[in-house]
Order: sequence, then structure tokens, then C-alpha cells
Amino acid sequence: MSLPLDLNALRLLGASVARSRHVQGSATTLLTSPADSACLATRTNELRHSEERFAAAFRAAPYPQAILNFTTGQFAEANAAFCILTGFSQAELLEHSMPALQATGLLEVLRGPHPLAPSRIDCRNRGGEALHLNLSTQPTSVAGQPHLMLLIEDLTGRVELEAQLRQAQKM
Repeated sequence: MSLPLDLNALRLLGASVARSRHVQGSATTLLTSPADSACLATRTNELRHSEERFAAAFRAAPYPQAILNFTTGQFAEANAAFCILTGFSQAELLEHSMPALQATGLLEVLRGPHPLAPSRIDCRNRGGEALHLNLSTQPTSVAGQPHLMLLIEDLTGRVELEAQLRQAQKM
């Protein structure tokens, strides 16, 4: 049985692949044995489960996280904590590019001279409330495109308590 498969995907999955044959301009690949088909199915299933586990962990993470296409400025993914922090819905973030965050000040940090260095930033959410954040970024690649994984720790409560403590010490 022949299936139209991507050889690179099969190699990544560790499957043994016979040489590709070209039939009427389209590449088809023959698996060498039924055992190879079973191995491919098992590895494909393992990969799907791994992706599902990562997606579930990403979405449920208590810290705000997002994945941003560095070239286009388009969000590829954002978890619920990121949406709550910024005040944008996930649909708004995924449908719009970084200009949606211009008012928050986050865009300036990412386009600054050291966008990958962990940094403490002060910005505003969609509602105009001041935020004090610790922003860490990690470069990654998604489908061959450069992306940034944004990891944010909200320090707003701590900064406000420190300011109250300083004020109390002055009195």
C-alpha cells in the first residue's frame, strides 16, 4: 500500500522509509514492511499525545505565556493567564498582531535592543491599569519560522506592597 507521506516527517518519527518513487509528478512513499507501518502508527500516536500534553500544560499554566511569531508580530498562541493579564481575549490576540499591545508598552520591550534578556518592565493592560512584570523570552522555531516564547511573572502586587511598606516606614 502506498501513502503520500513527507519523508522528513517520517525520518523525524524514526520510521524506516524506502526510496521515494515519483508517480505522475507526485511523490509517494512505500513503507518497507507491515512492522514499519505499525512503528509509524505508534510513533505518530505518541507524537499526538505529546502535543496534547504540551498544549494542556501550556493552557493551564498559572503564569502568563504566549508564543509570538517574531517576523510577523502575530501571536501563534496565548494561554488564559496571558489573556487575563493583558485584558485581550485569545481571539483578539490570535487575530491581531502586536500593534494590539502597543498601548501596553510590551511591544517596545520586544523591539528593544535586548529583547531576549530577562527584564523587569512596567506597562499597562488594555484597561490602562499599571502592570509591573518580569518578562523572559525564549527563541524557538515553529514550522521553520522564528518565534518567541514569552513567559511573564506578574510582580504588580509585590511592587505595590513594597511601596506601601516604604510609605509606612516614612511615617
